[in-house]
Amino acid sequence: MNHTLQSVPSPSSPQPAEPRGGGASAPSFGRSLRHVAWMSSSGVITRILNLARGIVLARLLTPFDFGIYGLGGSIVGIKERFADIGAGNFLVYHPREIDEHADTTFWVNLGLSSLLLTMLAIGAPFLARFYRERLLTPVLVLLGLGVWARVNASIHQSLLRADSRFRALAIIDNCSSAAWLGVAVALAWKGFGVWALVGSAVAGNAVFAASVVVTQGWRPRWRVSKVSLRVLSGFSFWYLGQGIAWYLAGNLDNLLVGRYLGMSVLGIYALAFNYALLPATIVGNAVGNVAYAELPKLYDRPEAFWSAYLDFSRVMALLGCFTALAAIVAAPDLIPLVLGPKWQPAVVPFQILSVYAAVKCVWLDPFPSLGNFRLSCLTGIFGVVVVGGSVAVGLRFGLGGVAIAMLGTQAAYQAAGLYIVSRSWHRVRSALRLSIPFLLGGALAAVLGLVVWHVVPSGSPAAGLPRALLALAVSVCAYCLLFLRDLRTTLRLVLNRRPA
Repeated sequence: MNHTLQSVPSPSSPQPAEPRGGGASAPSFGRSLRHVAWMSSSGVITRILNLARGIVLARLLTPFDFGIYGLGGSIVGIKERFADIGAGNFLVYHPREIDEHADTTFWVNLGLSSLLLTMLAIGAPFLARFYRERLLTPVLVLLGLGVWARVNASIHQSLLRADSRFRALAIIDNCSSAAWLGVAVALAWKGFGVWALVGSAVAGNAVFAASVVVTQGWRPRWRVSKVSLRVLSGFSFWYLGQGIAWYLAGNLDNLLVGRYLGMSVLGIYALAFNYALLPATIVGNAVGNVAYAELPKLYDRPEAFWSAYLDFSRVMALLGCFTALAAIVAAPDLIPLVLGPKWQPAVVPFQILSVYAAVKCVWLDPFPSLGNFRLSCLTGIFGVVVVGGSVAVGLRFGLGGVAIAMLGTQAAYQAAGLYIVSRSWHRVRSALRLSIPFLLGGALAAVLGLVVWHVVPSGSPAAGLPRALLALAVSVCAYCLLFLRDLRTTLRLVLNRRPA
């Protein structure tokens, strides 16, 4: 087996590069963890705001409103994948060549996203007819406008990442989430129904795009380079292909549930899915945003790369596996209590999808870590077939069956993805030895919490809140005792202190 990195990236993959501004210095893991802490704190604040928005909207809106918004978001997301050719990420993977390629990538991004927005507006009535819902047409157009604004700010966002300005990105995320919350609550309170969801999405994306552009300060010149186009096209072909493939694989469940089980059922499933992935999304985005900006600096040093990859994966598994599994404990009481009795059918899918979220956190996605988007694309095409078949079978058993199908396919992806990229069983075994204790420890802590939940009696729905909080506290304490040393070490690195 090949245990080195050099043979892994494909010809379309990024080559080793120096950090922007010169100096091929390796990233400090302590500094990287502090960036992760900034992104994590932003993620927590953002998710709290989103959670508040979701709670308010769940009480003011209907499952139908969430269903049609979820379907519109899935369709517009496909358009977003075509519009995002990876121009911003291209600059992150080529930090030494940013000044040479930035102008070309911006104008290519703007032209393609504008073309696709026009195509979406033309095709929206046909999609509305297919799903037998006329309201889908304006929903798609408005959501498309919001995505257009965000995609065209991706160059500025990537320049901030390349310069390691994660604190600024964290503040921008929080501001856009606050705008999202304010618009959503105001419109829902006034009885605008699904437009509260749509309008808040557009407002949030607009605030994010404007803030990124102003903060970064870079302005494109009227220049398109043939050399940049050639280099970008080699990168973008596989980046775009893998983005589309994995988006389809990740959203076939929404498309099929909406088509065959109806909009109201899709609303329940979408809410369960979004909230189940909430803890994993906070941790995964925080670690991934930093790791995918730092790891390309180590492509010319294989052993240092894999060491850093495992360090980032350890942090993600330590925090992500437990936070995902702990959500299982409180779900039976908190979902109907906080969101309302009409969301009770979301409890079981939520609990299954929480396991799905934990599996996603066992280690960093190896494809973007190495920038090997060619392999990611080919694997994603196969993943579309597997996910489609699995979800089609799961539909026969309702939402629980769909959730189990998604869990099974994610577990298979995690098991196979690292080997496909590294071509080394040694790397896979190392990652398993690192992550499995955290996954099993999180499962044990969740089981202890569920035992407490079953033992403590509950009367009225409101009485279930103390029971849920007690069960959650038991889970947290159990997990902290199991991994006290790992938590202390991580905290010392974040605080820039040497281990005792």
